[in-house]
Amino acid sequence: MSIQNTPTPDLSPAQPLIKKTRAPAFLVPIFKLPLVLYRLRLGWLLDHRFMQLTHVGRRSGKVRRTVLVVLSFDA
Repeated sequence: MSIQNTPTPDLSPAQPLIKKTRAPAFLVPIFKLPLVLYRLRLGWLLDHRFMQLTHVGRRSGKVRRTVLVVLSFDA
């Protein structure tokens, strides 16, 4: 009985573990909907599990916004 040496996968930074893919075009408006609701001051419609995070770029000064889902919080 011989044990064959199987090659181990190269996990160097040049080969990311997760491939970046884009969402299908028809789903993009659905994913952007929470952000639109927050901009229209209708974020309260989304329940307490969502939170808008606003960040100002350190070098560019651009305002970036995204909506996060809060999994748990201390009351």
